[in-house]
Amino acid sequence: MIRSKSLHALHDGLDRRLLRLQKVASGTDWAGVPLDRRIAYATIESLSVWSSFAREYYLSCAWLTARCIGGARVFPGIMPFNSERDAILFAISVLKPPQVYQRASSAGQISPRDEPVWHDNATLVRLWESLSFSNITSVASSFSYPTTFFRHCPPVRNFFAHRNFETAQKVRRLASGSPYLAGTRGAAEFVGTLLPGRQQTLIEEWIDDLRLIGHGLCA
Repeated sequence: MIRSKSLHALHDGLDRRLLRLQKVASGTDWAGVPLDRRIAYATIESLSVWSSFAREYYLSCAWLTARCIGGARVFPGIMPFNSERDAILFAISVLKPPQVYQRASSAGQISPRDEPVWHDNATLVRLWESLSFSNITSVASSFSYPTTFFRHCPPVRNFFAHRNFETAQKVRRLASGSPYLAGTRGAAEFVGTLLPGRQQTLIEEWIDDLRLIGHGLCA
């Protein structure tokens, strides 16, 4: 995915990648691959896909004043930024400590580590409030959708990426807070178990949640 003057195009890129992950998570693709490997890949990639989408969505609106799927143009309450760098530096100034902004603004190239945490849903919400975007109501409505993805996926992703005692403990604490998943024995089982009375696992629900939220943001 890359920033675009068309949120329709950006949304299509998000949807394609999420549908591919959905097939991996459900076992439709990668048949015969162990559950742990499939779920680890789908979890890590789902957070990466959303981070990429959120960054490009911000740039599409703040820099390129993109048109949404319905045809209306999205624009900030101030003049659009003149460059990607200007837009990113503004985001850093809003969301990071002053010393980070000072370092980023004086650097020839902004380090990804100095950028906002794009997978955090609060990132876009705060930027939309700070810039008074024309579609701020739609953004607020989209992020009001009830999902545990933004709170629970990062620690599960960290377990799959690092697999140590500390990350495993965080996943166990998450599982213990669920009446349905308290008995699960590991991260793959936690997000890969079919939920009672439902037809999807938790990771599949998360991916569907992202598809719905992404569509709402671009509509």
